[in-house]
Amino acid sequence: METSDTGARISDTGEGSSDTRAETSDAGARTSDRCGRTSDTGARTSDTGARISDTGARISDTRARTSDRCGRTSDTRAETSDTRARTSDTRAETSDARARTSDTRVETSDTGARTSDAGARTSDTGARTSDTGAKNIGHF
Repeated sequence: METSDTGARISDTGEGSSDTRAETSDAGARTSDRCGRTSDTGARTSDTGARISDTGARISDTRARTSDRCGRTSDTRAETSDTRARTSDTRAETSDARARTSDTRVETSDTGARTSDAGARTSDTGARTSDTGAKNIGHF
């Protein structure tokens, strides 16, 4: 008779996942203009997280022992390796940079030069001569 002994030995080797996140800061600069109005120039950068998934290598050992008719046993080992590689997920979100320009108003003053009306009015000087009549008186 032929008896077969089949033993399956499975070794599991798993590696844990690591999460690495880098968050950049928010830098805002406010400048003032001539009229006292402040403009907000803020550079807001978003989250840039590099997430690395699990890379597990699982190796299975499968042994099969078969016996022949004469009682001699042959050892047949078939070792299959199962290697699972999960790719890493790297997310890069672009930064949002907002630039608000300042409102600069320059109001000019109204300078009006109004000249005065200088009129020279000459007075009417009339020279009226009196009529002087000389009357002769006769002598008798």
